[in-house]
Amino acid sequence: MGTVCEITAHGPGAAAGLEAAFSEIERVESILSTFRDQSELSRLNREGSRAAMRVSPTLWDALSHAVRSARASSGAFDPTFDSPPGSRGVERIHMRPRTRSVLLDPGTIVRLDAFGKGYALDRAAALLRANGVGSALLNFGGQVLALGAPPGRSAWPVDLAPPDCPPRADPRPAPARCAMPALTLFLKDASLSTSGSSEQGDHILNPSTGEKIRRASNLAVVSPSAADADAWSTALFVLGLSNLPKAFPGCALELLPSREGSPPIPSAIFGGHCASLSREGWVSFPSDENAVKKEPHP
Repeated sequence: MGTVCEITAHGPGAAAGLEAAFSEIERVESILSTFRDQSELSRLNREGSRAAMRVSPTLWDALSHAVRSARASSGAFDPTFDSPPGSRGVERIHMRPRTRSVLLDPGTIVRLDAFGKGYALDRAAALLRANGVGSALLNFGGQVLALGAPPGRSAWPVDLAPPDCPPRADPRPAPARCAMPALTLFLKDASLSTSGSSEQGDHILNPSTGEKIRRASNLAVVSPSAADADAWSTALFVLGLSNLPKAFPGCALELLPSREGSPPIPSAIFGGHCASLSREGWVSFPSDENAVKKEPHP
């Protein structure tokens, strides 16, 4: 999927779990990646408008999840965003459960770039658990999934970069202030996905217009599901927190750049189900913008 996945795992089943997790990520990528001409999704894009194509259980499951996310976000997350304007929208993906087949409208192209990493992380975490691993941190190109907690601690600390820092892939040296996190969250059995200037540059498109979206802020989503966090971080970057849909299942944070003359700590706006996620022990948030690091109670 054009990036690197790193996994830290603890426990007696760690070696077998890591092998299974990386193999699963490779398998999912071979199915969902449109960077590979021979992937199943690439074949669906080439052939799926001529006749309904029977697909694998993995592609069916991923497409089903992506379509649900698109509908819940009213199209702000749209797996057909790369299609010509008249061919966009998940209503142009016709899924036939009885035969597990998919038919695409002519011109419709499906891409799961804003969903595939999260989906692969969920699958990898399931295999880590199946091998007895209860403590692991998975980082797939900046999206993080925390499984359990590290030994001796109550949660995994995960840093968020300041929103006005250059993207990770930018070869230019970053300002010294970018070496410090804007915010540190503590995650347990939850995933964090971020969309914005410090992650994708200006590569996020508005599905309804096809135009690039430029914001000074970064949008981060925390959810028990990595696939949901991945899809909704893109959707909410398009929508903004002021238009948070009722169907949004996670916690959203908008990191705003520091104002001139103020300390180099961005302010954060929280929305969604942050309080309920915190009560469940999935994430702990600083009590104010100056409390950048605060360990949750065990």
